[in-house]
Amino acid sequence: MRKREKFIISSTLLAIGLFATQVLSIDIRPFAIALFTFATYIMSAWALSTNINGIEWITVLPFPTMYALAVSLFYFLLPENFLSRIAVVGLFGIGMYALLLTSNIYAIGRVKTIQLLRAAHAVGSVFLLLMAIFFFNFIFSLQLHPLVNMLLSGLVTFPLMLCSTWSLELEPKFTRRLYLVPLMFSFIIAQCALAISFLPVGLWSVSLFLTALLYVGFGLIQHYIEGRLFRRTTQEYLMLAVFVTISFLLLIHWK
Repeated sequence: MRKREKFIISSTLLAIGLFATQVLSIDIRPFAIALFTFATYIMSAWALSTNINGIEWITVLPFPTMYALAVSLFYFLLPENFLSRIAVVGLFGIGMYALLLTSNIYAIGRVKTIQLLRAAHAVGSVFLLLMAIFFFNFIFSLQLHPLVNMLLSGLVTFPLMLCSTWSLELEPKFTRRLYLVPLMFSFIIAQCALAISFLPVGLWSVSLFLTALLYVGFGLIQHYIEGRLFRRTTQEYLMLAVFVTISFLLLIHWK
């Protein structure tokens, strides 16, 4: 069976699985989502089995797995409308297929030069931001204690940044920079999540603000790894961070 056929089969089955998690009783839905997330890892491993080995079990396969988890958690918050469910399931299936193709390019790019790698980086960046929005939206929708918001935000940021950072280097083994950079940035996001948990601001404003910070951080990391982190580039990203922060502060409803 060719790889593209595996990608289509995996995406279709997982899309059906996503729909199934949402029609089950709300009491068992958390367990169903956990099972669905595990099934995504297994299906991704099967679809990418030709090129997966070594470090890629930790740096490639978690990306589609976290995509499935992010969508299923965000899907949990949507209105129970049949048409909206079908639309989300369809978009999820298309996204999963694109993400499997992207992951396959990363796996191949580790052993040989491939021209599609730059396009894969662009697609991977889009999915990184999309998953971040979904995760942050779900976390803050639960209205948990600020310390819990901090912990969960850091926990979801680390694997996202780890996989994304590795995709820029494609190293055959873990390096000091590979885990220290995501760890450091996850700590920053966690601290920001703690601070804004005390502010009277809307759910989407919080999600977009943290995702924008994630974009700024990943952009700086990408330019640094590629050797293109010049002074002007740094200033542009920092100016964007300042603009986003000021815009966010203007949305706060002080009483």
